[in-house]
Amino acid sequence: MASESKVVGDVKYIPTPGASGVGSNLGNPDGIGIPAEAKHVAAAVAFIRWMEEPANQAAFAGADGSADVIQTFPLPSNRGGLADLVKSNKVPGAATLASLLENHSRAIFPAGAPPWYSQFSNAVYTNIHSAASGSESVSAAISAIASTVKGLDG
Repeated sequence: MASESKVVGDVKYIPTPGASGVGSNLGNPDGIGIPAEAKHVAAAVAFIRWMEEPANQAAFAGADGSADVIQTFPLPSNRGGLADLVKSNKVPGAATLASLLENHSRAIFPAGAPPWYSQFSNAVYTNIHSAASGSESVSAAISAIASTVKGLDG
């Protein structure tokens, strides 16, 4: 939140440096899915369509001011929403982020994540957060991640 920051207006996004100019940014997009066991599939589909509307995506990131902002939603998850955010001119750096996405972004897994990735990712973020919060030592976190990796197929 801007009211809690001492650097508002003093920082900006910059392209990732590369060996010979701007380097690639790795995209790791999130998604919304419907579990196979869902009882209200049509309602879930309607929600996803609403959630993914570019205007809603932009609003969640601040295009309409702070009233609709979802604090854990820093950027729209689709290009239309990011374009709307840029057009709003209400979020500093949005145009830079759009340019980085358009010109310097590539998928981490162009053919889709491997089957083991969700287990690996879960082990990494769970143990890093545990170590950062002090509920687990750094060496224990590293050991837990390594143990998970050793047990994965792939």
